[in-house]
Amino acid sequence: MVVSAKREAKAVTCPQGHVYDVVGFNVIKDPRGGQYRRCKRCHADRALAARAKLASTQESGRAVMRPQAVRASQAKSQMPAAPLNLRSFAALAAEVQDQLKIVCWDLSDQATVERLYDGIEPDDTVHIFSDEWASRCEQVTCFVRARAGIFERRMGARMCEVRETPRHEATPFLETHHIQGSNKLGVACFGLYMGGELLGVLSLGRHSRQISGNKIVLDRLCFKAGVQVVGGASRLVSAAIKWSTEQNYDELVTFSDNRLTDRALYERVGFSLEQNQKPDYCYVQLGKRLSKQSQKKGAVDCPDSMTEFEWAAARGLKRIFDAGKKRWVINLKPNEHRSRNELSAERCAKQHRAGVFTHAHIRGHFESTKNGRHVYFGSSYELRCLFLLESDSAVTSFRRCDAFKGQDGWRNPDLWIEFAHGAAEVWEIKPSVMLTSLAVQNQVRESELFAKANGAGFRVWTEQDSGLRSDHEIVSWAINYLDSKNSNSSLAERKKEGRKQIRRRYYERRIASERVEVWCDYCKETHTPLRLTHDKNLKRNGVYVCERYGGHLAGKRLKDHLRGENPYAAEGKKRCTSCGEVRPIDDFHVRRASPDGRAFRCRLCATARMNAARAARRVQKVVSVTAFG
Repeated sequence: MVVSAKREAKAVTCPQGHVYDVVGFNVIKDPRGGQYRRCKRCHADRALAARAKLASTQESGRAVMRPQAVRASQAKSQMPAAPLNLRSFAALAAEVQDQLKIVCWDLSDQATVERLYDGIEPDDTVHIFSDEWASRCEQVTCFVRARAGIFERRMGARMCEVRETPRHEATPFLETHHIQGSNKLGVACFGLYMGGELLGVLSLGRHSRQISGNKIVLDRLCFKAGVQVVGGASRLVSAAIKWSTEQNYDELVTFSDNRLTDRALYERVGFSLEQNQKPDYCYVQLGKRLSKQSQKKGAVDCPDSMTEFEWAAARGLKRIFDAGKKRWVINLKPNEHRSRNELSAERCAKQHRAGVFTHAHIRGHFESTKNGRHVYFGSSYELRCLFLLESDSAVTSFRRCDAFKGQDGWRNPDLWIEFAHGAAEVWEIKPSVMLTSLAVQNQVRESELFAKANGAGFRVWTEQDSGLRSDHEIVSWAINYLDSKNSNSSLAERKKEGRKQIRRRYYERRIASERVEVWCDYCKETHTPLRLTHDKNLKRNGVYVCERYGGHLAGKRLKDHLRGENPYAAEGKKRCTSCGEVRPIDDFHVRRASPDGRAFRCRLCATARMNAARAARRVQKVVSVTAFG
């Protein structure tokens, strides 16, 4: 909950008789009538009870962050007067409100945790979690002040000396000044000194999960609180690059958190953006974050039948998502080593140009009589566009556009089109909904610059130019068109078969493996049907009815040997239904469908019946030959 407008402090009594001073808490309706303010001691909600427990420690000198989200522009009007830590955050918010917006999310509030399940939208705001503020308040304050450009001392990096710093000196500095503390996986550290005073530290290390190959990670970079060293980051990164090159590393990699930092510093010191990573998750318990690695199935004794998320929810943990991260890289061997994104983008651009993709969705080659060759299409939109260009008399030829290297990587515009009046155009084929994406906008802008550099016009082709009403109609048209052209293999049939395989795998993994045990009074034994079959049986009949009992109820001929038990089973014998004699159980053939697993007739009777049937067939065959001979 966002703390409401400021109210006058006064004594309040809850329905249980607890008296306390409160400012700015919402009024709750009593089911029995009337209104009262929420009591921190007796509220039934567990999250509120946990927050009340933490709030009770305020008297012993520990304070807790209370608002769900407090923006700098609202700080003065939304701050309750009681918690000391909250007042310090309000002071920080008021100090930087002209330069920066900051938000603090209260993880002890249930509504806030549910809101964070949808993640944090990346923007210019600095997002702080309440446990982060409570545990590293001084470091967060220094970080926010630095982001806002508020310093006590300023100096130039040329006045300082950069040298390798021993681990025992760098670790306390990082613990004191970095918002995340030190890193145990550090390999080398570099410090920025002036007159013997350590002003900044950069740490290089190995990443525990996301880095493989001959790469080194810049995991920490911070400066002393209240000190700005102009050019200090560039000098430290330069020292790291020099050391990494001497150690024969291929790349220097680092990560930035979208909820805390922007991209300006990384670009300024020479990093290139390699990847925008999707939001990651962690768990919340009693107002504190727990990493997802700590909640792996093997680490928390998760049952095999439950997923990590289900087991965490069963133990009262809530999942929240952050704003995602960015991966930055400096290629230390530009002439020998090429980055992962550069190689992948160039390879994909060339494959797209040649039409050698083998994906399952709508891709292929359009047979063009106007061009006298096949033109590759990568989507139903592109197929529709090629179809219309083929019938357009103003177009003389069209082909896939050549790939080029843009500012952020390799680009491949969709089509190069030549018209009868001699002009040429570069077309980008995109759905309208994709044009709102920043990445697509950058791609369109670079394609437009490429077209101008080659003396061609530029156009973005969308579903509004397709002559059809919606995206669904374009896809349906493409499927029908391909089915009419490909008589041997139908795309609709392939998709249908793919859906059947998905259903088959789901049945094998989820349904066929789950059975229940049910005692059947009719068969006098335990059945193990599928849970799905059992539930349908109960829904249809009200009670579980097995197949044999169901056949009896449907009107089949009543048989004593099916309904009754074998009275000679204890002696190892059985009565033959043909001759009536009681014989040993081994004198009967095996028949798994029988209740006791043996046939109803003895071997002698069964053999005699089979011989009689054979003789009857031979006589019938002789009669038939005589009649038609």
